[in-house]
Amino acid sequence: MLEIKIPQSISEACKIQVELSKKVIEEDRFEKLEIVSAADLHYGSDKVFLGYVEMKYPEMVLVKKFMNILKPRDVWEYKSEFLCFSEGVYIVNFISNLKQKPDVLILDGHGIAHPRKMGLASYVGVICDIATIGCAKKLLYGNYDRERLKPYRGSFTEIKDKRGKVIAVALRTKDNTKEVFVSAGHKISLNTAKEVVLKLSKYRIPEPLRLAHIIAKNF
Repeated sequence: MLEIKIPQSISEACKIQVELSKKVIEEDRFEKLEIVSAADLHYGSDKVFLGYVEMKYPEMVLVKKFMNILKPRDVWEYKSEFLCFSEGVYIVNFISNLKQKPDVLILDGHGIAHPRKMGLASYVGVICDIATIGCAKKLLYGNYDRERLKPYRGSFTEIKDKRGKVIAVALRTKDNTKEVFVSAGHKISLNTAKEVVLKLSKYRIPEPLRLAHIIAKNF
């Protein structure tokens, strides 16, 4: 596992992200794809609650779910392009203490669909050296033609950066429901990330992530 560095300024944060982005692998490099997990955070007044869920893939069978109560750390307050230095620090510490790492981890954030290719999913993936997927409800970076999206499940359109490179997809995971934004985090291809999210979705949000959110929020 790489060392966690907490920046002291925006410029330092950007520099760390750029350096880490050079380590991102946008190809399928996981050993197997049998367990897909998700982690999500909820902040209480003086505690942080982390929900974690493991599911068999592609059967969508629940394997494990639990919640951890974490002590607040001296990390960044929320900033849209720097989620990795707030939520990411908690998730990295949690994952590093697991006896068995997930084959693939889905996070509520972006992967390479980020101004410096270092969204939450890419950060956790690189630091923990695991395959990760970013699945967000809002677009942070890039452009796409929303009119190309059809109203049925499985419809998608590419999201491109300023140079025209495909960095994510806007994906419809349920008929007549708002799209989600799926990007590769680390050690996974965009096509596989899209396939995993779609196969694990009954509602808008993939089941592991949806359940992890419920666990953390409703403790």
